[in-house]
Amino acid sequence: MFRQRMLAILILTSAMVGCGSGNQIEKVVVSGKVTRDGGVPMVKGRITLFPMEGTRGPVSGAEIRLGEYRIDSKGGVPVGKHRVQFHEFAVDPNRDPTLPPPLVENNILPLRFNEASKLELDVPAGEPIVKDFDLDEEFGPVESETPGSESPNQP
Repeated sequence: MFRQRMLAILILTSAMVGCGSGNQIEKVVVSGKVTRDGGVPMVKGRITLFPMEGTRGPVSGAEIRLGEYRIDSKGGVPVGKHRVQFHEFAVDPNRDPTLPPPLVENNILPLRFNEASKLELDVPAGEPIVKDFDLDEEFGPVESETPGSESPNQP
């Protein structure tokens, strides 16, 4: 009797696990390079992809280090259309490397690169993709804008 109950529980549990697999969100690893100022790699920053209407899944992102990023956490980026944001953090070459990193890092890019970004990326199903971003090409040069401001030449 005990064996029959255990077998029944095992069969039911297996059936329930199998039924849940249809709800999985397909994801793809996205990696690439981020440059600005005529092709200079972004030393330290963050790329964030926000799913747009019609795309199921969470926000995805990764650190940018020495101009490179790789979004592979939790399987990568959900397949579909995303709005892309960039944040760049100042690197102090005189900072004592034995000290812990600062708790808060200030973004040095204007809003049009992040909160006001209109840049979109379509992530297709299938194999991992490599997508390089030249911020001068995508957004126009930073020029002398201050963080959190908008360029008078931008719409």
